[in-house]
Amino acid sequence: MNATVNEKKLELSSLKAMLENLVDGVISINQNGIIQSVNPAVEKLFGYHKDEIINKNIKILMPEPDHNQHDQYLKNYLTTGVAKIIGIGREVTGLRKNGTTFPLELGISEIKTDDESVFVGVLRDITERKRDNELLNSALDSLREMSTPILVVANKILLLPLIGSIDSQRAQMAMESVLQKIQECEARVAIIDIQGVPGVDSAIASHLIKIIKATKLMGCNCIITGISPEVAQTLANLGIGLQDITTESSLKEGLKLAYGLLGLQLQESKDHFSGMASAKERIK
Repeated sequence: MNATVNEKKLELSSLKAMLENLVDGVISINQNGIIQSVNPAVEKLFGYHKDEIINKNIKILMPEPDHNQHDQYLKNYLTTGVAKIIGIGREVTGLRKNGTTFPLELGISEIKTDDESVFVGVLRDITERKRDNELLNSALDSLREMSTPILVVANKILLLPLIGSIDSQRAQMAMESVLQKIQECEARVAIIDIQGVPGVDSAIASHLIKIIKATKLMGCNCIITGISPEVAQTLANLGIGLQDITTESSLKEGLKLAYGLLGLQLQESKDHFSGMASAKERIK
């Protein structure tokens, strides 16, 4: 008998030591949402001493709208038995004592006794993880923008030089960038140069066609340049029709056509590439 009691005491002592040293916060509440226990990590996360929150409603640690809705969440679960977060886990927002909020990863388990249910929540501060993800996404967005630059080469003429492989995400970003620039500059001609695209398959051709259709819906003519004989043959073999798409073999010819569409004349300088850097416009 004594051995069994000692074993129980040892188990409880070990459990207590583990909870007190956990990096994650652990909170237990009863079925009325009243806090029963917290570990030291919870005190550190929220800035409260345990005596300030034990026997208080758990919603003290929640900002709106959860603050006013949490009691109803519990009632709905106890009435219907339908769990929306228990045993699933999700990202929530915590409210510190000083009024600041922070993102939390929350997992909840239910412990049923003869009299009532006890809910145990494990909390993890994910502020740094979210900050790192935001920085990473920002860096990726910057890299994508660099890989799809939109150049204003003349009044109402845009140039999108595509270099490297094109996937659906990059194609979508290119489309959004072109459409935004068309609106900003009131552009009437957009040149998409694909000379730097290593190969064109049906997927890439489909992306290009979507970009062209979108620019036309914005009232802007679109010219595809840089189509090599190999790319032309690939498109022909794929059976992709380009009947309604204006194409030119080189960027130089595409620029000439763009100027012509606007009733302008492109005069080339002998000292600069294809008249781009020092092109002189003259209204006919």
